[in-house]
Parts: sequence; C-alpha cells; structure tokens
Amino acid sequence: MIKRLKYEEVDWQKYQNCLEQSEQYIFFAEKKYLDLLLHQNWEILVDNDYEAVMPIPLAKKWGFTFVVMPLQTQQLGVFSEKDTQELNESFLKFFQQHYKVFYYAFNAKNEFTILLKTRKNYKLFAEDYESIKKKYSIHRRRNVRITNALRDKIKFTEAENLNHCESFFTENVIGFSNFSLKKRAFENMKNFLSQNLLKVYELYFEGELASQAYLIESENEDFLVNFINDKKFSKYNLSSIILDQIFRKNIEKKDFNFHGSNISEIAEFYRRFGATEENYSFVENSKIQLLKSYFIRQ
Repeated sequence: MIKRLKYEEVDWQKYQNCLEQSEQYIFFAEKKYLDLLLHQNWEILVDNDYEAVMPIPLAKKWGFTFVVMPLQTQQLGVFSEKDTQELNESFLKFFQQHYKVFYYAFNAKNEFTILLKTRKNYKLFAEDYESIKKKYSIHRRRNVRITNALRDKIKFTEAENLNHCESFFTENVIGFSNFSLKKRAFENMKNFLSQNLLKVYELYFEGELASQAYLIESENEDFLVNFINDKKFSKYNLSSIILDQIFRKNIEKKDFNFHGSNISEIAEFYRRFGATEENYSFVENSKIQLLKSYFIRQ
C-alpha cells in the first residue's frame, strides 16, 4: 500500500537502504542532495515498509503548494528493487490524485504502459579512454585535437572555490529564464562544492576563463549539471576540449551523464562524443492548468 510521508515522518535509514538497493538508483534522489536544494521542503511516497520510494519536491507560491523539480535536478521517480510498470503506475496514480503538479520527471528506468511525455538525455558508459575516443565522430576527434598553436594558450584546471567566477556563470549560463534563477543556481553550486559533492573543471584561454564544467559526483556516475562557455571563444572548440580532458581523467572509472538535452543543437553536440540516448517520462501542467486545479473539482 502506498502512503504519503511528510519530511519529519520519514525513516531516513530505510529510505537510504531502499534507494541504494534499487534498480533505478540515481544520485539526485539522495537525501543529502535534496536537502541542500530544498532544505525540508520535500516528502516521499512509500510502498509498504519502504519496498519502494518516490521523493516529492515541493514549492510554495502565492499561498499554493505544488510539485516542481528543483533546479539542476533532471530525474527523480520511483525507486524499487525491480522496476515494474504495475508498481510505477500505482505510484503515478497516487501521485496525481494527491498533489498539484507543475513539473515532475521520473527516471529513465521507470517504465509505463501509460503514454507519458518524454525528454532525452545522453550518457557515456565507463570504458577506457581510447575506446571512448574511437566512438567520437570524425568532426569531434578533429575538434579535441590540441594543436601546437593552441597548446601554449590553454590551461585545464580544477577550481578550488567559486569566488572568482560568479559573473562568468551568470553572464554565460543558459537554461534559466531570469537573473534570480541564475543567481540561485550559482549559490547551489557553491553549497555543493562546500560539501564535497561537486567538482568544477575550468579551461583558460590566454589567462582568461573560457569554459567551466560543473560535475555532481556520485560513486559510479558524474552529472554535468552546468556547462558554461563564453561564446567569444567558440572558434577554438574549447567546449569540446574541456569535456575530452575530463574523459581522459575520469571515464575509465565512472559513467558520464550529460544531463540533457532536448535542444537539438546541444543533443547533437553530445551525440558526437558517441553518447547513448535515453528517455525519461515526465508529468507537466501549465500555470493556468495548475491554478484551475485549485478551484475546479476534477
């Protein structure tokens, strides 16, 4: 039987055990991750004695409480020892009956017989670097080549802090509709870095910051939650070079999750690294639909 538990009612050890033993494990569902983004503004659905769980992020605006995915969080959904359509659809039905949903994304391993909207994501699976590079498109292999003319002009580093780059982030980040969201996204990154959950790789061109890759780290997978590039350096292919340098460093040990994208140009950029496409389902309502749901009996 599925039931709804508020934050203070959750047995967090049982939640963690269920998550770690689940077929669908993804770091976004970890308590330490969601707490940093949401504090205690989330709860869970649980089946029986934590045989399956589903984290529910909550937001409040204009006196209304609704479900919306937190910034820089691509997928959540149902976590269980074995993914089944029947269980997932039981959670989906309960979820839609008990919550007002603006936007919620299930994980790529959650399967449904019900036709839901889907989004695309791209991943590279852990393998030795040379094997990964062979999967690059010809165009991408050419782009990541560091010529003699470029070698002395670029520097690849790992940032120790983010004190130097707030303006670079807010001026160049894409995917956020206003400055306030950009600022909040940057503060999230500072919080994750302070908790050793984030690594930030940087590429400098002639001493000037040109590209940044923000990676949320888990034991078996890294997530590219922000990828920031100054367009004035685009002719040097630095966005390709920085990712290639990261793969040289990490891809043999961990999967790499590109964290998107449905935007065709970005998707093509990821595909040229040989990335595998996956799809995840989501539930979405417009602001008008959401407001109507508060006043009109369904």
